[in-house]
Amino acid sequence: MEYGVAPPSSLRKLLATTPFTEAAFAEPLACCLNGHRKLDVKVGDSVVIVGEGPIGLTHVQLARLSGATKIIVTGLIPERLEMAKKLGADYVINAAEVDAVDEVKKLTDGRGADKVQIAVGGVKPIESGIQMADIGATVNIFAGTHPPTTISVDPNFIHYKEIILTGSWDYTHHLFTNSIDLINTKRLDLQSLISHVLPLIDTMKGFEIVEQRQGLKVVITL
Repeated sequence: MEYGVAPPSSLRKLLATTPFTEAAFAEPLACCLNGHRKLDVKVGDSVVIVGEGPIGLTHVQLARLSGATKIIVTGLIPERLEMAKKLGADYVINAAEVDAVDEVKKLTDGRGADKVQIAVGGVKPIESGIQMADIGATVNIFAGTHPPTTISVDPNFIHYKEIILTGSWDYTHHLFTNSIDLINTKRLDLQSLISHVLPLIDTMKGFEIVEQRQGLKVVITL
């Protein structure tokens, strides 16, 4: 067993009723809070979340908490899209079956969404997410790409629509504290995001599950 030393200012307190499996979301949730604040979701906004993984499903819940009245999730895996509906999405779009941009336009009276959170690191979902934006919309690229790449965007689309295109990465100490508070007060359904709980010895199996896109969040217990 290895131990580390941390100053008291770096510690955050969990309630006795908060399971460690949910506390494991503290870091990714803090990152989601950072991206969510970049979008600045207002009451009544329409929001598109590109991606139906654990991160995308966390953004669904944050959008709902912020008062979004039309939440649309696009993705490729039917089981995850069903979970998106359970967690607060009003509409889900299977991008493997239909043109996701066209479907978003249909659901927003041809305008596009007020806010777009791109939670998948790939050229096509990023380019599609930008095209889903309404006039004056904000688009946040939450997920990075690996390896580094380039995207194709018509500058006139951003210019004439006055779109704010931004990105988010990591979090602040304050957002990490906010994340712990959200977990302790159970404002989010994190338990539904946990599909596998494995012992430390099965860590490699956990990586294989994630790589094969089986289930959702894999948690390793010590």
